[in-house]
Amino acid sequence: MDERPAPRLGEDEVGGRLFWVAAAVGLGVIAFALIGLLNDPRAGSLTNWATFLIGGLLLHDGLFAPLVVSLGLVGWFVLPRRLRPAFQATLIVAGSVVLLSIPVIGRWGELPGNPTLLPRDYGAGLAVALGVVAIGGLIAVLRAARRPAPPPGPPDRGGW
Repeated sequence: MDERPAPRLGEDEVGGRLFWVAAAVGLGVIAFALIGLLNDPRAGSLTNWATFLIGGLLLHDGLFAPLVVSLGLVGWFVLPRRLRPAFQATLIVAGSVVLLSIPVIGRWGELPGNPTLLPRDYGAGLAVALGVVAIGGLIAVLRAARRPAPPPGPPDRGGW
């Protein structure tokens, strides 16, 4: 007879109850958003939405993800093991901030007759936000550096 305990709700198991509950909730949110988009006369043309979504996917998969992964790999080979997670998390957050700021820095959606639509210097705001991310990342790296080194053992062949 099998003496293993039954998997609990929340364990990382593909096809488990938590997976299917989260999938159902996610699909419900997507359906709600699509129905709202199709029924809202103020939403603009579907071509604009499709261009925005496809452009976002291309930016993410063609620029953001490869850049973050490449820099993360550089950190993997250059940094000690205990500093890598803080460095990589800082890269992910900084990349996300840059990616999300592209529309406002490009001033997409600006209307000449409405100066209040995009009233700020968003390039300076991005610089400040990246500075905050860099300081947070530096603090995380310094805290990780103060932790004792892991005990010697076999070479690190694991994932990230």
